[in-house]
Amino acid sequence: MNSLHLAFTQSTALPFLQAIDALQAGNTNAVLELVDRAVGVDVTNRFAYIKRAQLLDIFSLDERAVKDYSIAISYDPTFADVYQLRGCSHFKAGRLNDAVADWNTFLKLKPD
Repeated sequence: MNSLHLAFTQSTALPFLQAIDALQAGNTNAVLELVDRAVGVDVTNRFAYIKRAQLLDIFSLDERAVKDYSIAISYDPTFADVYQLRGCSHFKAGRLNDAVADWNTFLKLKPD
């Protein structure tokens, strides 16, 4: 998803890079603390919410991931890829109807 790899500001990117290091070191608590800090730097940055949600997905924190994907969608309801990601989180949480609805929205927004 190339659109998800847009540059963050340096102050937002650093906590995410540190979170990835913490993830590789197996330090779950540090990962969660760092991604929360990254989002706090710019609470209007939809990409920060998306990246945090993706990391939350790794820890099967599906409800928190869905919430972050939903916030990202509220900033840009035409960002198709986020519906696909949120649909996966809904699916993992056992909410099949919500997952299908998100995937259908993804397909409507990005039919290619």
